[in-house]
Order: sequence, then C-alpha cells, then structure tokens
Amino acid sequence: MGLRILTGVLVVEAGSGATGAAVITFNPHGVAGNADGQRLLEWGDAGDFDDPPSAVVSLKAVNIADRNFFTPPPGIVDIELFSVTEDTPTAAQIEVEWEATNGAEIVEIAYMIIGEA
Repeated sequence: MGLRILTGVLVVEAGSGATGAAVITFNPHGVAGNADGQRLLEWGDAGDFDDPPSAVVSLKAVNIADRNFFTPPPGIVDIELFSVTEDTPTAAQIEVEWEATNGAEIVEIAYMIIGEA
C-alpha cells in the first residue's frame, strides 16, 4: 500500500457558473458534469483507492459583474455569495456542487484527493 494523490482544476462551463455540479472520478482520473477537468495530475501508486480518500476542494477563480451601486437605496448593497460543497467521497469518486448569487459566477475550483491505493 502506498499513497495516491490526485489534483486538478474544475473549469466551469460557460453558463454554469451560477450553479452546477461535477463528478471527479478517481480511476481513471477524470471529470464529468458542468465542468471540464484541466491540469489533472497523479502521484504515487496507481489503481483504485483502498478506502474513501480525503478531499480538499477550494474556489480558485470567480467573476463578479460590475453594477451601479447607486441603483438600490443608499446604504444597501447586494452581496455576492459563493458556495462550494462536496459530498463525502467514495473509493471511486466525489461530487462537487457550486452556487454563486447576484450575477457572480464561479470560474475555477481546485481540488486535491489523497488516499491509500
């Protein structure tokens, strides 16, 4: 048994930046859903994970639209909220979901998966 480490970036498809989901598969390492997998890298032992691995998912890039802050009543400004959540990984995959509000969009999400293979 040795460590297996997977890293990559989910590049969100145009039109899916406000809300979407993608599945990261571990063997083979790939991405399906509302994002393309880029910079997919693997280190360590090949093959399936023995048990569900640990996962870290993080926002990497966002877009916030310019807008006139004087349109709402003075002192009231809409706030952009960003949310990235991941399900508990299985030994084969993990699902990542995202949401952005008030015209903002999520552009890229980085991830790292570590476990024994």
